[in-house]
Amino acid sequence: MAPQTILVVGATGKLGTGAIKALLNSPEYPQYPGYPARFHVLALTRKDRSTRAKDLREAVPFGTMSFIEGDSTNPQPIFDSEPRGSITGLFLSTTLGADVSEEQQAIPLINAAVKHGVKHIVFSSVDRGGDERSWTNPTTIKHFRAKHNIEIYLRDKAEKYNGKFTWTILRPVAFLDNMTPGIMCSLFTAV
Repeated sequence: MAPQTILVVGATGKLGTGAIKALLNSPEYPQYPGYPARFHVLALTRKDRSTRAKDLREAVPFGTMSFIEGDSTNPQPIFDSEPRGSITGLFLSTTLGADVSEEQQAIPLINAAVKHGVKHIVFSSVDRGGDERSWTNPTTIKHFRAKHNIEIYLRDKAEKYNGKFTWTILRPVAFLDNMTPGIMCSLFTAV
């Protein structure tokens, strides 16, 4: 069986790198010589020659990942570079504080992925009071509200397309990396 191709957005960031390592080192599908890989990762980055991309290349098994340069706000060239339907999954994370809003990063990717035939989309969001409250509680925090808007868009698009694709929303409340010494830890714990 050919490996499933998963497009990982923000591949060289902490969250994207973690997702890639989890996909490629899944204990259910050990990567032994001669054993077929379960996943092929298509790592989306703005610059595939960056230091972070180089570090990521060195951290993953040979032949299970390839890089693609692209811009999440203009995703059509990303999908046009691959045969239609060949990307089966999308791991989507957005960047707080980028030049564009999180909605501008996510919604074009969701639309292009569905058009391309992606079967499953995973969106990394944020918890806003548990599953039931998160659907109805965008909060006044701009970052949380943006995640809420993307969740609603993804859910409604899936309903409109009546089973053409499925989705998963991950809603962590914090990452251990937020607790490393420095200004981010001070800001995070002061809230």
